Amino acid sequence: VYKRQGINAEYGNWMGKSRALLFFVFFIAFSFVASQSNPCSSLKSPNGKYSYDLSWFAQQPTKLAKGTTGGDSYQYEFQICGSGFSCGVVACKASNAGACQSWDDFMTSGSQACLGTSTPTNVTALDDGQGVEFTYLNGDAYRAVSRVTYVKLKCDKGKDWGTVVFDDSQQANLRFSITILTSRACGVTGGASGLSPGSVILIFLLIVVVLYLVGGVLFNKFKKQATGVEVLPNVGFWKSFFGSVKDGALWIKNRGNYTPV
Repeated sequence: VYKRQGINAEYGNWMGKSRALLFFVFFIAFSFVASQSNPCSSLKSPNGKYSYDLSWFAQQPTKLAKGTTGGDSYQYEFQICGSGFSCGVVACKASNAGACQSWDDFMTSGSQACLGTSTPTNVTALDDGQGVEFTYLNGDAYRAVSRVTYVKLKCDKGKDWGTVVFDDSQQANLRFSITILTSRACGVTGGASGLSPGSVILIFLLIVVVLYLVGGVLFNKFKKQATGVEVLPNVGFWKSFFGSVKDGALWIKNRGNYTPV
């Protein structure tokens, strides 16, 4: 015979409490994810004067380029703000490369190295409206050092895809640089707010919560003449909800904790 330590309740009741806990965790996670800005669709310069939108690049295919050194007939492939592509030995085998190096010489045939994953980091929107800079990190490593690619998008109102320079002069240090002249990197004054769609959704939810609380308190206080904690809207429901969240967490923690009696 076994006796469960801690909470002892019917299975169906605990399932309800667990669902309340999962809902609460999901809401917190959604709020966090929604607040994250997508650097390729919504950027604001630090001085707040210029807005940038790089989402056009995400719809473009990968581009090929030759390195500046020309050594060993290296060829480079890259993508700006896309979901990535397959390249290299380890880092980008999951089709998440932002930049890739390929070579074919007398010793190796069809070799590749990932020069950084496709997620932009260290994103900087220039205050003068003349471009955006970011970094592709965590490329394939050599002697425990990961390859890194620095991307510079410079404003040039001539065309969408202008001059592309792939600088591999520092490849001995596993550092690479892409410079692209493009009209898509020109900042716009008085443009987008710099908020991602997720941030807008989160702000909307916060406004709804504030209106719900303020409106509920005023209604209960002046219409129902409620006092104390009873002025809070649906106070009974919220007491039960957060109690279920607490109980659900305790049940998950203790559900396998048995001792013989």
